[in-house]
Amino acid sequence: MFNAGIGAALIGLAVFSSLFNFGSEGKTIRELLIEKLNKADSTVSDDSFLRDGLGLVSEADTFPGVNIKRNIAYGTEGREVMDLYTSDDNESGELRPVIMMVHGGAWKWGDKTGRYTVDNKVKYFLPRGYAFISINYPLENVDPEEQVHSVGKALAYIQSNAAVLGTDPDRIVIMGHSAGAHLVALLTGRTDVHSSEGILPWRGTVPLDGAMYDTASRMAVVHPKIYDEPFGTDPVLWELVSPYAQYKVPGAPILFTCSTQRPDKPCLQSNRFAKKIMSVGGRAEVLPVDGGHGQVNEFVGMSGVYTETIQTFLTSIGMP
Repeated sequence: MFNAGIGAALIGLAVFSSLFNFGSEGKTIRELLIEKLNKADSTVSDDSFLRDGLGLVSEADTFPGVNIKRNIAYGTEGREVMDLYTSDDNESGELRPVIMMVHGGAWKWGDKTGRYTVDNKVKYFLPRGYAFISINYPLENVDPEEQVHSVGKALAYIQSNAAVLGTDPDRIVIMGHSAGAHLVALLTGRTDVHSSEGILPWRGTVPLDGAMYDTASRMAVVHPKIYDEPFGTDPVLWELVSPYAQYKVPGAPILFTCSTQRPDKPCLQSNRFAKKIMSVGGRAEVLPVDGGHGQVNEFVGMSGVYTETIQTFLTSIGMP
């Protein structure tokens, strides 16, 4: 890492040199600096860093008293399916509040059955009377703009099929981890998607350890290479799929959780986004977590302050 003085000097030199073409192989110093920073940032973009957040396949099939309905289609694409987890002790037949979960995986892999995505959340939320719904969404030959529409379709399906699912359309929280955190945050601000997919208001949004909230600004500077495939090179797309840019009017209350151990410091992005949300009259909170990227996902539902704080947020928005 550069110290502050050297960094400032290099940035100043890079700006000055942008007017001239000099350096090795005819490259400006700015271009050489960016190449150096990209190389230094490559460890952050390693796939294994994000894959750690997925866990192995869920073991929820073996949990006593848990009913699972697999691969309920909410759209026409092959991966537009969801799994519904409910307990078998709802003798009153009351409609259950819902946690709708969106898995992570760098917008190109992952699955609704990941252990970190499902297991501790099912163990915690079902005894409290919830239904837990974990969704898939298209991953191949699509970009986040198409993916946010799929997530929107899933939410609209849950809202409009409450009688079939046994769920309460007025008590739904959407939660997502990593890429899923980006998508649920994006959906919260995209009122055009609400209209096009027929989405009604929902109670709250809980993004777990996202790191691309200000997509446009992040892609315009040095960034981990893993973001190049989903977001491409088009600034128009960057703006369209930037939760920070697209949040313009108050939406569902948001609780951001973020890892304090993750090397790219997602809490900085969460805090900045939360300030913007509050500046336009929305509600946002940030919960730093002393854990890694995968643990921010896995620990939801485990005993401790982390789950207790999430529960306090849920209670405050009218959830059990």
